[in-house]
Amino acid sequence: MFDPMYDCYGSMARRAGGIVKAVKLKVEDWSVDRTHLQDAFSAKTKLVVVNTPHNPTGKVFSKEDLQFIADLCIQYNTYVLLDEVYISAHDVYACLWRHMSVPSLVFTLNCLSHHCDDELGYQA
Repeated sequence: MFDPMYDCYGSMARRAGGIVKAVKLKVEDWSVDRTHLQDAFSAKTKLVVVNTPHNPTGKVFSKEDLQFIADLCIQYNTYVLLDEVYISAHDVYACLWRHMSVPSLVFTLNCLSHHCDDELGYQA
């Protein structure tokens, strides 16, 4: 997960038994700090949560940042959970992940961050 993050991501992950490794985004432009992200990955990494535009910063990650995340996920056989609150199915960034070589590792949910109560749900 990227820090800053939507306030309920960490609690949802811990509730599901996950260990949260927050990777701080670069404050000057909210881009991915690739060194810190790479250092956070290990053979134990199971899932990366990405939302773009990022909540709470509004940052839309670049194609290069997304490709870097995808490459790490391929290297470590790690799933990607995309929480795409503001992206329609026709948006270029939503489609970007479909063109990368990780489609079997990607789960896309719209508005995951809006389901923070006792149930975690997805509505199509």
